[in-house]
Amino acid sequence: MPKIISEHERAKTKNAIFENTKKLICTNNGIKNITVDDIAKSVGMGKGSFYSYYNSKEECLYDVIKKWETALFEQFETIMKTEMMQREKITMFIRERYLSEDSISRYVSPTDMDILLRKLPSEFSEAENEKSKKNMEETMKMFNINIVQMEVLGALLDCVGNLNNNTSISIQGKTEAIDRLIIAIVDYIEESEGK
Repeated sequence: MPKIISEHERAKTKNAIFENTKKLICTNNGIKNITVDDIAKSVGMGKGSFYSYYNSKEECLYDVIKKWETALFEQFETIMKTEMMQREKITMFIRERYLSEDSISRYVSPTDMDILLRKLPSEFSEAENEKSKKNMEETMKMFNINIVQMEVLGALLDCVGNLNNNTSISIQGKTEAIDRLIIAIVDYIEESEGK
């Protein structure tokens, strides 16, 4: 007879999967080499039990990455509501997003996400496109910028992301280069607002 699990126990286990998978992403420097066995073992569950929570490793990784990104966007919104100067807010957020030890941007590149989405059913890509569109609209409102300015901002942030994922550059080199890009990004946003 199968064991009956309460909603509380299920939520607790799902949270353990999230936290442990997040740690695996950080310790493995990405998602490429993580297996279902790794995730199940880190949580202390059998591989079969894992599949009662997720249909695949890719679905689990996607869920973890999206929850991580959602928390990051909420942090961004919180920072933007503070009394600090705009320049300080943006600098704080970009540093947190790209330089923090537990930042997903250090471990998962846009290419990793594209590969992951190709392995998932199409509804995941559709949801990703909708979420990206919504985040872009909210960011445009927050900074009072238009679509072209948002595209430029996105390209500059992609440069930061690519730099951050470049393993041939030292941490000090990355930090200095990202600091230079942050100045360019902040200057661009300040020049663009309301135009």
